[in-house]
Amino acid sequence: MTKELQLPEGKGFQTSGIQIEYTKSRDVLYISGYFDNCVGIEGTEISFTEFCNRLGIDLKKKRWLSTTKEVIHG
Repeated sequence: MTKELQLPEGKGFQTSGIQIEYTKSRDVLYISGYFDNCVGIEGTEISFTEFCNRLGIDLKKKRWLSTTKEVIHG
């Protein structure tokens, strides 16, 4: 199952943006983009774990928080 996110989100016609697809069965993100509504920006795949590691996101902490229903604002 693949889920897709378009950024920026919002109403109206977007001429530039980023597209992120997540494939749960492979635990992979595919990130690409577009500019001026006609120029595609070549995308790439990265595992979700590697993506989080490169950004310094602690997956163990995030998974624990999601099970305890705590919300941290930072």
